[in-house]
Order: sequence, then structure tokens, then C-alpha cells
Amino acid sequence: MLNPNYSDKSTQTLKDPLVWETEKLAFDIVFFTTGKRTNKPSDDVMRCLRNSVKKMLDNHHMVFNGMMSRLKIDRDCNIELGFTTLAEELFINTGSSTSNHGVSWGKIIALYAFGARLAQHCNDNGLEDLVFDIAGLLAAFAVRRLTPFLRQNGGWPTLCDAFPMQSDYEATMWTSLLVTGLGLTTVAAFVALMR
Repeated sequence: MLNPNYSDKSTQTLKDPLVWETEKLAFDIVFFTTGKRTNKPSDDVMRCLRNSVKKMLDNHHMVFNGMMSRLKIDRDCNIELGFTTLAEELFINTGSSTSNHGVSWGKIIALYAFGARLAQHCNDNGLEDLVFDIAGLLAAFAVRRLTPFLRQNGGWPTLCDAFPMQSDYEATMWTSLLVTGLGLTTVAAFVALMR
């Protein structure tokens, strides 16, 4: 369950369009991946993010399925602490430009893919009530961690330039997944923190 001090800001009207879009995309990808939202994407960025996350999950399903099988998620775990710990591990600076603080478009796709796959895992295993919590955690983390990068790099529309719909970018995404490790080195710590 979520920490009682957790404040869900997903339903509040925000004046900052970048924050609003980041939250909107987090909720959309979680609900789209879990089958709770089947409508057409409302814009090119949403379509591009859905496509990129789907390709990452499809092309690397063994990695994501392995992560989910190692995680012992139930209603007694601290999903907020575990999610945040694993997400932070994803953005550890691995020698890339320090001005981006370890953030890249590939890592952003990996973060959204991880959140979507975690929600799907919960949805498929009788923990449907955690799906909304995971979407909120993904949104809050993304707003906090990604906003500076997004502001410096042209906002969300730049995602479509980095990962165009028609190009074959599997090699780029695979390299990004390997570099970030998607927190695989901290899965044991994630499981321990959730207990």
C-alpha cells in the first residue's frame, strides 16, 4: 500500500503544461498497457510513447518478465519505496553528460516501460487495486526526475525525434536498456525494501 503521507496530485489542475503532460503520459501508458484504456492516442507524443514502450516490452519481454517473476509484490509490500528505489537506480549517471543528471530518452522509455509492466503484472495477478497507485508513483517520479531534462531538451515532442515511429531503433533501445540495467542489479534490494 502507499505511504499514508503520499499525496496524489494526478487529479489536480496544474498550471505547468510540461508537468501536466508528464503526468498524463504516465497514467496513459499504465492504463493502456493494462487494457484499461484502448482509445486512440490523443496526440503524436502519446502515440510515440505507446509505440516505444510497446516495442521495448515486446523486444525485451524476457528481461521484464524475469524482473516481475523475481519481485514478490503483494498488498503488504512497500510499493512506493520499492518503485522509487528501482527508478532512481535507472537514472544513476553512467558517465553521460552530467548536465542531464543521468537522464536520456532511452532511460525515459525504460522508466515508463517498467512502470507499465509493473502495473500489468499487478493487474494480471489479482492486485488490480495497485494499478492506479503505480500510475501515480510513475507520474510523481517522472515529474520530479524528468522535468529539468525535458525543459532543456525541447519537451515531450522531442521524444518523437529521438524515437521516430517508422525507424528501427531496437539497437538504440537495447543499448539503453543494457546501460541502465533497468535496475536489474538492484532487484534484490528492491525485494528486500518491499518486505
